[in-house]
Amino acid sequence: MKIVRFLLMAVLAWFLLIFAYGIATYPDAPIKPGNNGTYTGKTHRQHTEAEYYAFLRWQTLLMVSGPFGLAAGLILPRLKAKKTGAESRNSLRR
Repeated sequence: MKIVRFLLMAVLAWFLLIFAYGIATYPDAPIKPGNNGTYTGKTHRQHTEAEYYAFLRWQTLLMVSGPFGLAAGLILPRLKAKKTGAESRNSLRR
C-alpha cells in the first residue's frame, strides 16, 4: 500500500509541477498564430515560433497528465481515510 501511495503522490506532484511551470513560463497563454507569421498571447506580446511550439508541447503534456493528476488527487485522501479507519478499528479490538 505504501508503494501505491508513493506512486499516486509522485503523479500528483508531476502534474502540479507541469501546471506551475506553465503558469510561470506562459503568463499570457494561450499563444496563437497571427497574421504574417507572428505569434501573440492574450496580452498581445509577440512570441517567436520556437516559443509557440514549446507552448503547444506544454499544453499537450498538461492535457495528457491532467486526468492522471486529478485521479491521483481524488484517490489519495480516500487511501488515507481507509488507513485511519482500519487503525481505529484495530485499536478498539485491543
